[in-house]
Amino acid sequence: MKDKRVILIISVWLFSIATVVNAQVTVTGSTGANGNYTSLTNASGAFLAINGTAQTGNTIVITITGNSTSEAGTNSLNAGTWAALTIYPTSTGLTISGSVNGPLINLNGASNITIDGRVNSTGSTRDLTISNTNGGATASTIRFINTAANNTVKYSNVKGSSTNASGGVIFFSSATTGVGNSNNTIDNCNLTNAGSRPYNIIYSSGSASFLNSSNTISNNNIYDFISAGANSFGINIGANSTIWNITGNSFYETTTIAPTGAFSYYNVYINNTTGNNFSVTGNYIGGSAPSCSGTWIINSAQAYIYFGIYLSVGTATASNIQNNKVSGISLTTSSGVSSAPGIFTAISILAGTVNVGTTSGNTIGATSGTGNISITTTTSLPYIAGIYATSTGTVSIQNNNIGSISTGGTVAIGYTFYGINTVGTAGNFTISGNNIGNATVNSIAMGTSGTTTAVTTIFGINNSATGTISITGNTIQNCSSFGSGTSVFTGIINTGITASLNMNSNTLASNTLAGTGIYTGISNTAAVTTTININNNIISSGTLSAATASGAVNIINNSGAGTGSTLTISSNSLSGISFAGATGGTGIFSGIYSSGTALNSTINSNNFNNLSLKTTGTIYLIYNQYSAPANGSKTVQGNYITTAC
Repeated sequence: MKDKRVILIISVWLFSIATVVNAQVTVTGSTGANGNYTSLTNASGAFLAINGTAQTGNTIVITITGNSTSEAGTNSLNAGTWAALTIYPTSTGLTISGSVNGPLINLNGASNITIDGRVNSTGSTRDLTISNTNGGATASTIRFINTAANNTVKYSNVKGSSTNASGGVIFFSSATTGVGNSNNTIDNCNLTNAGSRPYNIIYSSGSASFLNSSNTISNNNIYDFISAGANSFGINIGANSTIWNITGNSFYETTTIAPTGAFSYYNVYINNTTGNNFSVTGNYIGGSAPSCSGTWIINSAQAYIYFGIYLSVGTATASNIQNNKVSGISLTTSSGVSSAPGIFTAISILAGTVNVGTTSGNTIGATSGTGNISITTTTSLPYIAGIYATSTGTVSIQNNNIGSISTGGTVAIGYTFYGINTVGTAGNFTISGNNIGNATVNSIAMGTSGTTTAVTTIFGINNSATGTISITGNTIQNCSSFGSGTSVFTGIINTGITASLNMNSNTLASNTLAGTGIYTGISNTAAVTTTININNNIISSGTLSAATASGAVNIINNSGAGTGSTLTISSNSLSGISFAGATGGTGIFSGIYSSGTALNSTINSNNFNNLSLKTTGTIYLIYNQYSAPANGSKTVQGNYITTAC
């Protein structure tokens, strides 16, 4: 009998030892759940034990002491009344993983949770990996649902492969009560695939009365997420989501991607016109490593398209796009999409009141050099843009740098490029202080000098929106349209029917058109109904070099003032413009060309210097065709002209 008791005691002891040895999870600070567990989410795991008691006021710590690689996601961590619950590893290189066609870690109404991937919650190393290798339609690695609020995931490697277009590796889901899945933070994490590429890295779609609000995605590396075989999104913020802060993240690809179809790729995509006050600041998009280091390469014969930052948001409170960098990108595609937002747009605004660069400018490409962003297609005349905006709200685009962008392809491929393109009905647009092109020759180059035989078109700033438009203090320099035939360079143009238009204090320098096309400095063709001001602009060192002078140069052109409007073209400096063509050409050169029915028109104090006009075509230095209505006037005075023909 004694021997049997000894055997029983030894067996129990050995079982206890085995349990401790196999435990990967330890809980402390709880009521009724303290102890060692072999998993977080399985049938006998730590989450189930914690859910079993209210845990009121407790400060619970879950330590990960070993790898847990068979998580089944069976049990969520449910709402509790603890003061705080923290999960962290006790040694380096630990993994929590599984293959679950559902959420691996499900925060079901759970709040005040911190998942901290640093050893013992100290230092700055990401030592914990959380991975769901399942590519199923409902898979996610971490899900916030049913008002999971005030939670933080930081310093962790979070991996997933969900193919769910309405889900993500990290998924902010729905709620039926409370504040929605709000005030959560994903910070300083590596967010990537778990073997196969996901559809979304981060996805949010809340509930109509319980919005996913005030979440922060900050300082993360979001990488290797573009799928060769599907649409892909880094951050995808959808319906019933508002007031998100997306800041300091790096989006990049460490290997070359070869798409197998006509897919769309987005880094930051926010599509909710009832959401407001989104902030996208200080992010890096491009490159093969953090902070846009290296080059992001996508190379395929398929007709894919690529976008950096995309917003379609509300007008109640302004959203902000500030101090982002889109840089180090090489795209080869067969897409020929010729309308906005085209085959590549760095920043796209499809709706809303948005500030772009107003407090800290965004950089697209680079502020020096050439070819930082390189785009090649096999289908002619695709649309490429730095910034595109259409809105019925108020959009301010200021202090942004767009440069070092070039195209490639065969000699028969042409391109259409917009530095800034604003369109739409009744919006109010301010475009000021932007730099399009940099100090390097050919900093923006469409086509290849001396070889491209197709039509190429460059618009520095194009506005076709209606409303109140102000385009002031911008610099457009070293932009080259290298096509042939009817190729175009236009520095600044307004074609929208607007209530008021200001195009003042802009600088155009060293811009080139090679071909028999049209070179335009600053132009308005819209029937503006109140005031048009084209003043204090500097336009210099531009060339139109053609085999024959059958093209046209319009340095300042206004042909759109409506009856009763007031036009002023004054104190502009026009110098160093070259119009070269063969004898017998039929080209047209206009220094200042003005026509319409404005009530009052004034052209005064403009300076023309060092114009090289070699053509037998038509030359107008100042052409004022306005017919002033009754009680109106037209004035041309005080202009200074020195030119060489």
